[in-house]
Amino acid sequence: MFAYWQLAAGASLADHTIIPLTGAWFALLALTLVIGYIATHLLRSGPPEGWLVVGLALLPAAAVLAASALVQPLFVPRYLLSSLVVTHLLIGLALDWLLTRAPVVGRILSIALIGFAFVVTLLLHTNDDLQRADWRGAVEVVASDYQPGDVMLTIYLSPVLYYTAQRPGEFTIIKPPPEVGIADQARATVAQGGRAWILAPLAPDFPEPETPDEWFEPTMGEAEAALLQRLNGIWVYLYTAP
Repeated sequence: MFAYWQLAAGASLADHTIIPLTGAWFALLALTLVIGYIATHLLRSGPPEGWLVVGLALLPAAAVLAASALVQPLFVPRYLLSSLVVTHLLIGLALDWLLTRAPVVGRILSIALIGFAFVVTLLLHTNDDLQRADWRGAVEVVASDYQPGDVMLTIYLSPVLYYTAQRPGEFTIIKPPPEVGIADQARATVAQGGRAWILAPLAPDFPEPETPDEWFEPTMGEAEAALLQRLNGIWVYLYTAP
């Protein structure tokens, strides 16, 4: 039987969903605010509905910026998806306005925007660090050395469920009742001679630890860990009894 536990996000990988609001991300938010400011000037003589468009672009970025500066860093890139379409529209309006009032600047920024889009698209298709996480490969690693009674811990449930479903008969997936502690069950499994797998999805620039214990010691205690394989975006660990 292949027992499956889902770790709550952030339980064992500190700050894995949070990107500090510094550097390029801060510049992106600041640029969004600047674009919105230009757009408000364009809409002064326009219909009132134009302010709704500006608000859709500005409010998500402004809220994230304010909360990160005043409360705690909480920026995640996908938080800006809700304003992506209207942001593109406002960029187009701003470039059109610049082309009529400052043609040289408008042309330079238009070329830069097209060039930026081309470079990003090229990187997404050629840079291995930016490719989709290899959940299929991670499941294959587990399947290659699976033993009855093994426990798996991971942060994201859906990809693993999808790929294990492609291997009918090899896995029985069980979710423990809510009152069962995930860490306690995993430690108990290892203490009784069982094994615990951990699939750790990581950002491309996340520093590699000297030992897995730097991440998972609070969860797994004295269990011994081995890094079996580092796939694209996922590291596969196997914990056994000491």
